[in-house]
Amino acid sequence: MTASPVFYNRINSEWPKDLPIPTPKEAVAGSKRLWKHAMGEPWKGDVKLVSGNRYTWIRNGVMSINPDRPHGHVRGGWPAIVHLLSHVCHNRMRPRGKPHDSRQARIERQMQQYAIDQGFHLGKLKRKTKPPPQKYRIEENLVKERYQRILVREANWENKFKRAQNGLKKAKQERKTYEKRHGSRVTGETR
Repeated sequence: MTASPVFYNRINSEWPKDLPIPTPKEAVAGSKRLWKHAMGEPWKGDVKLVSGNRYTWIRNGVMSINPDRPHGHVRGGWPAIVHLLSHVCHNRMRPRGKPHDSRQARIERQMQQYAIDQGFHLGKLKRKTKPPPQKYRIEENLVKERYQRILVREANWENKFKRAQNGLKKAKQERKTYEKRHGSRVTGETR
């Protein structure tokens, strides 16, 4: 049963207005998540970013993602990615199904709702980047840091030294007690 154009118009109208085009990293990460949501298992193949006249599609085990290309009545960005990936998922689930039947439209609607709920269009797929480490530290701070490390190391060695002295005292005391208790059997002296 083919999905009516009214259903597709409703799907397309539910996308937020003024959707930004995803960055390449967002498009790749979002496509993998959409695949896992629709298929129930993670994408195990390669993912390649394409541009120009190439579609978002899977060929020879490689998921090709084009975040800029519109597809027919669907504008570019997330709507096109969701629409085309829903076709791929539908083809994998139902190889004998028609390309635009109602089951494919339901998959597209579920993927669209997932993308909107997860905030794909709001930039929530962007990775938080750490600020780059400072190349050069201020000399004063460096000297203070090194001095603090020396003090800590010195205190650690002093603790080890005290523990060694205590251990040595205990060992000597145990030896003396043992020699008193067992006498010549321990020392090997005969009287």
